[in-house]
Amino acid sequence: GVLAGKALSRPQPEYPKMARAAGVDGEVVVEVIVSETGAIESARVISGHPLLRDNALAAAKNWVFEPTILDGVPVKVVGTITFNFRKG
Repeated sequence: GVLAGKALSRPQPEYPKMARAAGVDGEVVVEVIVSETGAIESARVISGHPLLRDNALAAAKNWVFEPTILDGVPVKVVGTITFNFRKG
């Protein structure tokens, strides 16, 4: 989405060993609030398998974005990051 295009740093989550052993894969969607400086101010999982959520949330908290400028002023923005966990 719009946020991903402005990401300066996009650490990816490690595939949890327990999820891999259980054959679990899929998407985890994390809602983030990006501060005026481009840092993640807060993050919460809004969907995804419970065995994948913690790793996705930890990765999302380390993303860094270009600040969003509105009328010449940096502003907070809310968006989502989707992580895809695939076996293989």
